[in-house]
Amino acid sequence: MLQNAAGFSSCTPPARLYLILGDNQAGLSEVNAQLIRTPSNPFLLEIREDFNIRLGLKTGALDDWKKALLLTPDNIAAGRIRRKLKQSRS
Repeated sequence: MLQNAAGFSSCTPPARLYLILGDNQAGLSEVNAQLIRTPSNPFLLEIREDFNIRLGLKTGALDDWKKALLLTPDNIAAGRIRRKLKQSRS
């Protein structure tokens, strides 16, 4: 998985922990705080949409996944995001 200087390694563990624990609101708050500092971080955008979906917040029409797809230089991450977008349309 791609690690970038935009905060990937420093912000990932808490957000992933919230995903595992199912504490979606706390995870969303954590990711939003990180995105203030690094708004173009594709991993954070992807995971924020994951939390939004889990919370039933589809108001952004999957915009974060679309932005993350455009920003990620990582083919594995891009494939994962494309699958999420495809599944969300089903």
